[in-house]
Amino acid sequence: MVHLHESKGEQIDASGKLFELHTMRHLLGGAHAEHYRDDELGHPEAAAETLRRRVTPEDHDTVVGSSAIAADRIRAHIQANHPGFAVHKVTWTSNKKDIQRFHDEHKTGGTQSEQDNADYVVSIRHPKTGEVRHIGVSSKYTADPTARSPGLAALSSMAKVDHTHTKKIVDDHDKKINNIMGFKGESAAAKVDAFRRINASGSKKEKEMKRLADDAGRARGVTLAQHFHNAFSSIHPKNLNARNEHMRGVLSVLSGSGGERSVPTITLGTDKKKVPSINDDTTSVDEKLGQMKSFHTKATGNNVHFYGIHKDTGEEVHLGKLELRSKSVNSSPHVPLQGFRVGSFLKGKKKVPT
Repeated sequence: MVHLHESKGEQIDASGKLFELHTMRHLLGGAHAEHYRDDELGHPEAAAETLRRRVTPEDHDTVVGSSAIAADRIRAHIQANHPGFAVHKVTWTSNKKDIQRFHDEHKTGGTQSEQDNADYVVSIRHPKTGEVRHIGVSSKYTADPTARSPGLAALSSMAKVDHTHTKKIVDDHDKKINNIMGFKGESAAAKVDAFRRINASGSKKEKEMKRLADDAGRARGVTLAQHFHNAFSSIHPKNLNARNEHMRGVLSVLSGSGGERSVPTITLGTDKKKVPSINDDTTSVDEKLGQMKSFHTKATGNNVHFYGIHKDTGEEVHLGKLELRSKSVNSSPHVPLQGFRVGSFLKGKKKVPT
């Protein structure tokens, strides 16, 4: 079988999604989770097969081994925090509106919030009482995870900027990429396939076109970073209290650890050796953000860096960075992707169980 050896970033994306899929499968004793997906990955079983071909056999074996341990960690968490309950059902919820669909299906009365970041929901049931509870799992197949991958419309709302201005930046660069590549109305999936074919066996001319398209994708990220930096810098410039309240809310959402979720959610991560554990905040993100007396941003390349000035020390504290890039530079330079990486000050996590 031919394995697609793609960029490091895309392999990480594929491995992370496989980690979700196989952890869910292990939790269900080999069955696949329920889902609401209608994108190109489709049913979890089909997605697992598609993604398996995007990583090396060695990486796939590592993912499967890590996911089996991850399932055990989740079961241990359930026993420690919900004695007597056992896994009843698992639902894949990593698409944007899946949490709300979950609430609607299960008639929980919940409403999906901006802070919801569960990649899947584990429903647990007590065998004697029949009570059912739901636990969200935010799955991170990395020791230094990107906390959130917000959409550009959501970022525009956070930055209080008209999304049509943001969209114009993306559209302008998309036109440049289409012109470079000679695309005329192809679907996003067809463009991805075209770039992958060029990576694998393209001519010298095609690879030069691809290089220019990559440059346009990177330029889009730089332009977007400056765009959002300018927007965040313009929020309530004459009202420090209002500005601080808004920026604390933005960072709480971007961090993936602050704020209120409609489904109680744990974070499952792995260390550098891909050994999984459940992360438990020792000090909440919201509490730490409350220690800042002001907030500001800086744009560097395709990144927007967020800083706070500490109330007690006056120190400038790096709170995180928003990276604006292509989904995969080597295969999808036309698809923008945004990821927020939490700064060390906001992490403050211990891992349980060991």
